[in-house]
This record gives sequence, structure tokens and C-alpha cells, in this order.
Amino acid sequence: EFGPKNVRVNAVSPGPLATLAARSIPGFNTMRHAYEERSPLRRNVTHEEVADTVLFLLSDMSSGITGAVIPVDAGYNVMGI
Repeated sequence: EFGPKNVRVNAVSPGPLATLAARSIPGFNTMRHAYEERSPLRRNVTHEEVADTVLFLLSDMSSGITGAVIPVDAGYNVMGI
């Protein structure tokens, strides 16, 4: 049953993803290299990893999560940079 009490809102905050639109951002490649060098996983995330997170949030497996921003950035968010 859907209704006002069953609405969940979450967000995904990915690291820099190489897209056609992103290529037009000045300094985008520099940002990607910084993420790769500084993130705990020492790499950038993939489109597939971001999509997997979104699929998780859309599934029943995340039924207890709402109001969350999920970082998918290879750990860059914990570096305090």
C-alpha cells in the first residue's frame, strides 16, 4: 500500500563520473585525478557502482532507509579534504 506514510526519499552522491556533460566542466580531469589519488580505494567509481547503489535504494532491501545521502565515491568523503 502506498500513501503519504510510505514515501521514502534518498539521494546518491557519486564521485566524478566521466560523462559527455562532465567533459565540458573546466578542470574535470584534474578533479578525477585528485579523487583517484586521495580516495581510500585509490580509484574512481564506475557508472555500474552508482547504478548498483540506486538499484539497492529502489529495492525492498533498503526499506528501512529514508532521508539519506549515500556517497558512492571510493571513500573520498571520509578524507575531510
